[in-house]
Amino acid sequence: MDKHFTDMMQAFCSPFPINIPGFPSYRAPKGRNVLVKTLQGLMEKRKAKSTDQFNGGDPYQKRGMVDLLMEVKDENGQKLTDENILDLLLVILFAGHES
Repeated sequence: MDKHFTDMMQAFCSPFPINIPGFPSYRAPKGRNVLVKTLQGLMEKRKAKSTDQFNGGDPYQKRGMVDLLMEVKDENGQKLTDENILDLLLVILFAGHES
């Protein structure tokens, strides 16, 4: 996963976004797809775990950022979509890498 994240970062910071094999901009979409699939798998595990908590699990178990993002509601009372959560997680990964 590190390699795919690095490919995305290099493409994002590249002054010459050339879509030719061997360049970061060529590898970036594949890297993003791998990261998205990994994050989707994590979200599915968290959803299953969250459901288990309501079915007799420990409601006081520590929760992480993914759990909290899945519970957040906007000003209209709507929960964030999975796509919104994925985008936020990617932004957090980028921000954490740069700081």
